[in-house]
Amino acid sequence: MNVIRHAVRILGILAVCFILAACPVPNNNANGFLDEFEVNLGLPSDKAAIDRSTINDDPNVAKVYAKVFNATREHLPAAWDADSVIQGVTELKKNGSAWSGTVKLAEPASGTITFLVWAENASGQHLYSGCDDLVVGTNSNSITVATKEGYAVGDMGPAGGYVFYDDAEGYDEDNNGTIDPDEWDYLDDNKEYVLNGNRFLEVAPLGWHVGSDDPVYVFGYYRPEGTNVTVGTSSRLGNGDYNTILLTALMKDTAYTDETLNDEKAVYAAKVCQDYIGGGYDDWFLPCKDELNLIRENLYVNNLGDFSDYRYWSSTESGADHAWAQYFLTDGSQNINFRSYLSRVRPVRAF
Repeated sequence: MNVIRHAVRILGILAVCFILAACPVPNNNANGFLDEFEVNLGLPSDKAAIDRSTINDDPNVAKVYAKVFNATREHLPAAWDADSVIQGVTELKKNGSAWSGTVKLAEPASGTITFLVWAENASGQHLYSGCDDLVVGTNSNSITVATKEGYAVGDMGPAGGYVFYDDAEGYDEDNNGTIDPDEWDYLDDNKEYVLNGNRFLEVAPLGWHVGSDDPVYVFGYYRPEGTNVTVGTSSRLGNGDYNTILLTALMKDTAYTDETLNDEKAVYAAKVCQDYIGGGYDDWFLPCKDELNLIRENLYVNNLGDFSDYRYWSSTESGADHAWAQYFLTDGSQNINFRSYLSRVRPVRAF
């Protein structure tokens, strides 16, 4: 009898092992963390018609990507995939009439995670986007994300930041209460500058730098031959990247920290932004004066972005000894400050 019981027990164990092998499930560790999730871009019944995805029907869609972030908007990279165009990001596939795929994370995750999806055309321009949250371990680790055309101000951007400008909408540059015909297309038709082909601007999330608040840096002085001089920056929207390139090309790794003729140098605002790598991207820059103002108007006043009430640097000079900064808390005034002042910094990127 004992022999029979032993044999039955062995057969039961083998049967369980067979079932587990034949029915793959998301990998997990002893703490219940999971690393595999199913993503679909269908038409969820609990969404209003205006929110439903049109991404599946658009013939201009060439690529669709899914990216995962934790609760603090830190990118949770996907496992290495030799076929992936963007490492750390999962490329979805068109299965029948809908885009879907399996996201396999490099490291297991837990708690609430955010799935951001976006679609690009053959030129790499963003056509659709959408994001939604999933509590790891619920809904069979499957999520259906509704998408919409483009991005709205305040949406999560591809780097996990906050979208604060849409070039197709433009902005009221002359502050006359309306967006005039010449007050849009600042990025895509930006003369000789470097943002051609982009439509949106996003600012990095809080936590981009070590610490619980945005760091402070000097703007720095450019003094190549013993006298402070400007590098030729601009205040207009679309020039933050160009400004940053100019400043870092001439001031190099460190800049003078005082307007007098001392030799003290330090890392400075534009360089910190240019060197930042976050959300899977390395194309960050210090926003120009107009871009910084839009960050305040479109995000800060709407309680988005977790900004400090303190002063922030722009990348726009005001003569050889000063540069433009903005106070977020009060009336949002923009003022010129000595380049030696310490002000907060938050990087921006275009896409």
